Amino acid sequence: MEYTVHRLLAMIKTTKDRIERELYNEENSVSWVRVARGQEENISGVSIKEIKRDIQSHYDKVIALIDNYVKLKSAVLRSNAGIRPDAEVFKTKVAGKSLTVAENRIQKQTS
Repeated sequence: MEYTVHRLLAMIKTTKDRIERELYNEENSVSWVRVARGQEENISGVSIKEIKRDIQSHYDKVIALIDNYVKLKSAVLRSNAGIRPDAEVFKTKVAGKSLTVAENRIQKQTS
């Protein structure tokens, strides 16, 4: 799918705001830390399995947003550099992912 740079910049801003909202939302963060004593299977009336599922779901959502942010930012950088989508670009393996130098820098900034 093709987007204008203006549209990509708007999507980057929206994605960044969503990441911050997910990370700093008190409603979400309240359920992150729960204490179970001994063999308890429920905490405050909620099963431990459900709490684990909610935490994993929230984590997956944040990771997906960050991956999307990196892709959008990379597309803008490639556009600004005049790199066509079909052009060969040098990539290297970083943490099991094939990234360009610019994509690696973006990931370091978001970490």
